[in-house]
Amino acid sequence: MKKILLVLILGAMLVAKETIAQGCCDAGSCSLSPFKGGQFSLTEGPRNQVSLGGSYGKGFDAITSIGGHLEYIRRINDAWSIGAKGTFNSNSGRLGDVAGLGDMFLNANYSHRENWRFTLGTKIPLSNGDVKLNGASMPMPYQPSLGIFDAIAGVSYRWEKIGLSAIYQQPLTKSANSYLRSSTDTTYLSTNKLNRKSDFILRAAYDLYTTDQLSIVPSLLGIIHTAEDTYTYAVSGVDHREQSIEGSQGLTLNANIRALYNFKPNQGIELNAGFPLAVREAMPDGLTRSVVIALEYKFRF
Repeated sequence: MKKILLVLILGAMLVAKETIAQGCCDAGSCSLSPFKGGQFSLTEGPRNQVSLGGSYGKGFDAITSIGGHLEYIRRINDAWSIGAKGTFNSNSGRLGDVAGLGDMFLNANYSHRENWRFTLGTKIPLSNGDVKLNGASMPMPYQPSLGIFDAIAGVSYRWEKIGLSAIYQQPLTKSANSYLRSSTDTTYLSTNKLNRKSDFILRAAYDLYTTDQLSIVPSLLGIIHTAEDTYTYAVSGVDHREQSIEGSQGLTLNANIRALYNFKPNQGIELNAGFPLAVREAMPDGLTRSVVIALEYKFRF
């Protein structure tokens, strides 16, 4: 079992070196525990779970991205559970280094007949999406958060070894980002007052290998960005009108693999990796990544 896990880790690191992908999803909801795929957790046994994890990847324009998160899940009874997750992000590239708190996710989950789970949640930004260096707003790929409040609703269903999830994520506010591309550097898209549109997310997962200690769950993750994002065109600091960002609507499709190894009854580590199959032409939110490798420690009590 340990050899299998080692092969997965080495394989994921190799692919991460060679591939370009969006990562999980535009605004992070599909990385929440209720939507990862695999068997529903915390339906029996310990009522609490704490997870601490980190990730590493190469982003757009060779930006190095390092992320971290802390997540807590509490099972109230056989039907209800609640969760909270906070993130931290650090992005470094040719324009500078930006690090800070990312977002807080809060969710409530209702399980029905061990096959269905319904989730309502929200994403609360912990920074405004407009971090500046030397007085200038940094492009979105450098920002630790989009700076946007979101509402999240999802449903998950399990049938034998197959897990299906559908998520809708609706932005409720605009970003405070004020970056406008210049005529001398057109590398990054303009995102002044970015108005991000909603995502509809589908995941299909399959329990490929499952024992008491090790489970391996590959999945397909499709993210439909429902409309073109917009930004506010400005001249000499004066806002004029909203402009659509061509190519920002459409489908992102990833192949993912998740491996969970329980080295003790109440402790385990989880490895996640994603591989791109299709991406949108334009990603104004800056969430394009070289394939992110995420490692997480879980403790149940």
